Amino acid sequence: MEINIVDYKPEYLSQIETIHKNQWGNVENDYEIASQNDNFIKVAICNNKVVGEGSGRIIGDSFHITSIVIAPEFQYQGIG
Repeated sequence: MEINIVDYKPEYLSQIETIHKNQWGNVENDYEIASQNDNFIKVAICNNKVVGEGSGRIIGDSFHITSIVIAPEFQYQGIG
């Protein structure tokens, strides 16, 4: 099983939202805005399927993690 970590693309949005909803309930996050400026979103992909997401932003000289969510069947495999 090969996991690739890639930059966020709008076509990943529905899969990311599904993972968030299944893990945390309805979580509102504007990924289009978050993927700009000093914000970063990385997506874990396995067999062309989104299996996780991590996001954060630069605040001063620090990096603040705002979200990490991994699909249940891919947890505890070092993705997060």
